[in-house]
Amino acid sequence: MAKMPLVYNDAGHWRTRASQTRRIAAGMTDPFARSRMLEIAERYDKIADRAVERLEAHARGAASIV
Repeated sequence: MAKMPLVYNDAGHWRTRASQTRRIAAGMTDPFARSRMLEIAERYDKIADRAVERLEAHARGAASIV
């Protein structure tokens, strides 16, 4: 059975979600809704940052074993 990819470790996935969310926000006319969408995009960016941190920490840990 194929292993499912761990999307929470995929920074590119979260950066794409942030970009898509910003595009949607750009088309909104309601300032409150637009603001909330931009907040969501920022959170996606933070998730992406954390994914990078996890992968870097994992790589450092693996490098120290070798």
